[in-house]
Amino acid sequence: MKLTRFAKITVRGAAAGLTLMAVSLITGASPASAQDGRNGQIHIVKDCRAPGASGVPGNAFCAIVSSNLDVLPVGSRIYYDQISGGPDAGPGYLDSNIFVYVKPGQWAVGRCTIANDNLSPGLCTLTDGSGPLAGFSARVVVNYAPGGDGALYTWDGTYSFSSLPGK
Repeated sequence: MKLTRFAKITVRGAAAGLTLMAVSLITGASPASAQDGRNGQIHIVKDCRAPGASGVPGNAFCAIVSSNLDVLPVGSRIYYDQISGGPDAGPGYLDSNIFVYVKPGQWAVGRCTIANDNLSPGLCTLTDGSGPLAGFSARVVVNYAPGGDGALYTWDGTYSFSSLPGK
């Protein structure tokens, strides 16, 4: 059987496509659409009356009870350095460094400024992290979420991962 010119081109194109796919699988290359998942919307609910939390700076934390990001799963803790208005925050505000702990080798750092009245939205920024959170940054608006035990707050905003040297 003689192949037509169209059939030869189609067979060659299919062979080239299969070769490219095999090389991608072997090298671990990911398609552009998979890399698009490295930024997007962040939606977290945190409970600031979590069992084990104390009012001692450095030990005060909120536990994540709902999250749309695998790298910040339910159970992760958000620790606060300062638990009351600091000299730069002004009266009635929490202005604190934060440490978001997921597990050993997986954490992020940032800062939050929040009004203590539960009426005004606050702002938190995460600036980097370790392990799966390396290169992570986020900007979230913090709001009080009525209901529950009176200590639920939402984080809604955007996140992204920056490329790191050597990656």
